[in-house]
Amino acid sequence: MRKALQLLVHAPFVALADLLFIQAGLFAVLFPKNGYAGTPEFSLTMCANLVPLLSLLSVVILNLFGLYADWLRLPPKRLLYFLCVSSSLICVAVLLMLEWEQHARLPLTFLARSIFLVSGLLTMYRLVLRWLYWSQVGRSRVMVMALDHDQALTLIEKFEQVAPSWMKFVGYSLLKDFRALEETSQSFDVILLAPGLAGERTLVDRCAQMRKSIMVVPGLMEMSLLQANVHEMEDLLVVELRPPHLTSGQRLMKRIFDLVVATTLLVLSSPLLLVTAILIRLTSNGPVLFKQDRVGRDGVEYQLYKFRTMVADAERHTGPVLARESDPRITRLGHALRSTRVDELPQLINVLIGNMSMIGPRPERKFFVNAFREALPDYDLRFAAKPGITGLAQVAGSYATPVEQKLKFDLLYISDYSVMRDIWIVLRTIPVVFHGERAEGIKSWSAGSIMVEEQ
Repeated sequence: MRKALQLLVHAPFVALADLLFIQAGLFAVLFPKNGYAGTPEFSLTMCANLVPLLSLLSVVILNLFGLYADWLRLPPKRLLYFLCVSSSLICVAVLLMLEWEQHARLPLTFLARSIFLVSGLLTMYRLVLRWLYWSQVGRSRVMVMALDHDQALTLIEKFEQVAPSWMKFVGYSLLKDFRALEETSQSFDVILLAPGLAGERTLVDRCAQMRKSIMVVPGLMEMSLLQANVHEMEDLLVVELRPPHLTSGQRLMKRIFDLVVATTLLVLSSPLLLVTAILIRLTSNGPVLFKQDRVGRDGVEYQLYKFRTMVADAERHTGPVLARESDPRITRLGHALRSTRVDELPQLINVLIGNMSMIGPRPERKFFVNAFREALPDYDLRFAAKPGITGLAQVAGSYATPVEQKLKFDLLYISDYSVMRDIWIVLRTIPVVFHGERAEGIKSWSAGSIMVEEQ
């Protein structure tokens, strides 16, 4: 059974099963036993003509959400969300195609029923297959290689929180104990190298000789390899490393994406913007919009717009201070605006102006940027792209993720930019907005700490 499961979780077989369940769910909706009064009749021939396009569209959408690449390691909640969103997009696309063919508007019952059935079938299939795989094949046995005991224990604790379903830690070894590690190599499948060890060439070579998979918690040097170009020069191989950057073509595509999404969101949210502005004026003294200088692309400062959530002149006597949990400066309405992220909506104006993007590193004030620069010499690399309303660091991490970790996500985004990734991050932002994780402020912060950054 183990071999059969290892075969069934490969992308081609998973994709084939996905298509069968999608077709089954749509067929059950479009061809009910007794039909729906007042709805158009569908012919098998007409629907069969849509199967090739539907199949291609379904695979593209599911692949966009990473549901074929290493999907077994996704946390169950994230897997469920991706399946529901992708199923909804597929069903909407199918009904639009059918309306085009039928030259008639279909009732919303078609959409609701198809989303319910398709997402239900896909979710049940994927979760059952995932459970069978990890229960029968077993979790990956991981050995941590670290510089010291504290680093090893911290890394194990962190990974046990984020990957409990597929990683089983069997222990840790220190760099000086490598011979003992080789003698117990049958007890583990994967070696996890702690930060600072990937650059040890001899260590990586010896791990490879043991024929074990190697996982690396990367530093900035390792991340620079994402854009590495390998050149053959006669009998020499040369690796060219480039700092994270966006090409002129990528900047153009990103600008088009920003204009389309920002304009659409401004139109759709205009009633909410108007109501929010009125409520701010009625509930507290001061301007509706809060303007603040932030550091943008290439280190150039610009004015960021937000709905005001604090009392007017909140930092008159304190200077730059991060908002804290239960901060008395936050107004009663401000708590609601922050928890729902409505206060961020005026930044769509910044996107239209061109000093911000929909997706990118979150902007900071110069005061905090200078503090981060002292602790992280590579912090300026994130200014290769415009700051964003949301970003990879915000959807992949959490509010309490250390700045040095968020910096890695920012550099990964810049190094591996694509329009598809922007769409993926926008969709990933939706559950983050509704989760409302500590959006009102932090519990504590000191000038010498880099554990948090202002949102």
